[in-house]
Amino acid sequence: MDAALVDRHDATKADEVFAETYALRVSPLDRGPSGLSGRLQRSHVGSITIDDIVVGVDFRFQRHPSDRILLTRIHSGVVQAAQGDRSPEVFTEGDVAAIGAVSDRPVAGTSCGRAQHYTVVPIDRRVLEAVACSSSGGSQRVELLGQAPVSVEAGRRMANAIDYATALAVTDPSASTDPLVASSLARHLAAVMLTTFPHRALHAPDDHEPMPAPLAKAIEYIEQHVDTDVTITSVAKAVHTSTRSLQLMFRRYRDCTPMQHLRDVRMLRAHADLIAADAASTSVAAVATRWGFGHSGRFAGRYRERFGETPSATLHRSPAAERRTEVGLDSIFV
Repeated sequence: MDAALVDRHDATKADEVFAETYALRVSPLDRGPSGLSGRLQRSHVGSITIDDIVVGVDFRFQRHPSDRILLTRIHSGVVQAAQGDRSPEVFTEGDVAAIGAVSDRPVAGTSCGRAQHYTVVPIDRRVLEAVACSSSGGSQRVELLGQAPVSVEAGRRMANAIDYATALAVTDPSASTDPLVASSLARHLAAVMLTTFPHRALHAPDDHEPMPAPLAKAIEYIEQHVDTDVTITSVAKAVHTSTRSLQLMFRRYRDCTPMQHLRDVRMLRAHADLIAADAASTSVAAVATRWGFGHSGRFAGRYRERFGETPSATLHRSPAAERRTEVGLDSIFV
């Protein structure tokens, strides 16, 4: 782990680091003379930075639209963050947030608590698009739609992925400098983000024709209801169009059917579950069944075609139990 970038008593340095590192303008809510003080401890896995932040004063922050999303795990404290004219979203202990998720909207909010403790991993939007392209086999543009996970379970998966990245940086310095490990980790974080936060992954037609609103809403609906009994009829009804029109729009703009898109999203969710799972208590069959893949052999074949390895290999490579024991608060603080 690298030396601390900010110590507990250097308020001026804290302001500078928050501005340079996160493009955040911060100011204490209390007008007293103490300023913003705390600790920011940085680790690296290749070019990925993983920051452990402790702040002891309540503060407000502002951020202009940025190419980097602040993937944030809240260990303690309360964060309220609003993008543009949207209502503030509130994140508390145990939550994860994608601060600045929506690309074209500024962020404003507050962070409060006597002992605020966060892990922050800045993620370049281009990594998300690279993962989306590799999964679709074509050019895609990813638009995140919100800063909060689509479900509690999705948030847990994201928290496990962040904890694993932290553990790797803290406990295995040799691996953290390996470019292959760093590249793999960046793609894993991006893949889990795409299954955690609401988004649209859009093909880019040559004539730049915009995606029809019903199709965008259908994609969002599928993302948010992927763990339910989704049918083409239920999707069409939700977005107020006919099943025929929906099929034509998916074929033209996504080069697939609505149900093929649903299976694709479920495959990504299964991949994220296997990354986060503990092999001692989870089986490939259980994950496949949960996401609607009743035929284990067919699931394994499609999974290997998509991700380049068997689902069993993914499950046994990064067990969640090992991740949880590798990192704790005592190993984070200096």
